[in-house]
Amino acid sequence: MENKYKIKRTIPSIINAIQEAKDSNMISYYENVMVSMYSSVLLFIGAIANFIVRYLIQSQNLYTWVFDSLVFLIIGIAFEVIVRINLKTNMVTLIISSLCSLTLILISVRFYDIIGPAVWTVSFIQLLMAMIRITKVMLYFVASAILISNIYILYHSFFAMPFQMGIMYYAIQIVLFIIVCIISAAVHKVSLNRYHFITKQFEEVIGKNDEITSLYEEIASSEQKAKELAYHDHLTGIHNRLYLSEKLNNAVILASTTKKMLALMFLDLDDFKKINDTKGHDVGDQLLVEVSKRLVNTVRKSDTVARIGGDEFIILIEDVENEDYINTISGNILKCFSKPFRLDEQEHFVATSIGITMYPRDGESAEVLIKNADIAMYKAKAESK
Repeated sequence: MENKYKIKRTIPSIINAIQEAKDSNMISYYENVMVSMYSSVLLFIGAIANFIVRYLIQSQNLYTWVFDSLVFLIIGIAFEVIVRINLKTNMVTLIISSLCSLTLILISVRFYDIIGPAVWTVSFIQLLMAMIRITKVMLYFVASAILISNIYILYHSFFAMPFQMGIMYYAIQIVLFIIVCIISAAVHKVSLNRYHFITKQFEEVIGKNDEITSLYEEIASSEQKAKELAYHDHLTGIHNRLYLSEKLNNAVILASTTKKMLALMFLDLDDFKKINDTKGHDVGDQLLVEVSKRLVNTVRKSDTVARIGGDEFIILIEDVENEDYINTISGNILKCFSKPFRLDEQEHFVATSIGITMYPRDGESAEVLIKNADIAMYKAKAESK
């Protein structure tokens, strides 16, 4: 149902409806209603005025005024009916535009002898109504009707009696001028309301965009925090097993492409359980934190230090030029354990066992490298004891 939009048939109500319309189809429908109201009222008034002027004042014959008044009434009724039946909005727009053009041509042909140049005021009224519309269909029809009327008036001026302006012309012109002022005010109101409505929509879009941007930033921040939590050990703050696994897989792929070596060091603290049992888990946790700090400060920034559980740590070293470099790094790590750890206001000496594997010599996958490094670490622990 194209005429489903219910509204009070008053100019203020229609203007507000146009302002609040959500799509172009609704706007066109309400514009059709407004043009219909203006046109039908003017045509009904015109039918009565035609009777008064041509029959009562000018005493013309019955047929002359009845025919024109009847045509006015029929067109006025057509304006009212067309917006009340179930037609598509674009079809209603087309019919109303045709009726407006027909009205203008009729006035030019039948009433030029009475109102003369006031015909152009009628044209101006129709142009005003056409210019406020969201589509240009009515404007094209009215422009065509003005052209046809102009041709007729030129012909009338050359070959018929010249128009003599009398009191009737000025009276009609004043009335039409008042109507133009009223329609102009309505046009201004519609245009202003549209501007405010569009501005409001723009501000709402900007506001929603800011909200979406803020929400996106919050989500991105939350994702980053979640990622950090997922990839970091909650106690020591260094990387965890999940991060190491992904990092090592990528490092193996890169090393296979660049043909460079990488090393994996598996560390386990000696007698860590004894510290936990004698000093308590708080001291044990403090030791793990201190060990993490020393390991991070001993290796390069590009190397990865991860706690994979309990007192076990893995260090991933990429871009290894030769095995001598790994011997140097492992020596530095053992050296950093030679200094005591101050725990619970006491100094404790803690040793570590290190198992080392090299890619591709000791394995060509992350799983094999970790497994062999674990085995090497237990061999080192057994030999050190």
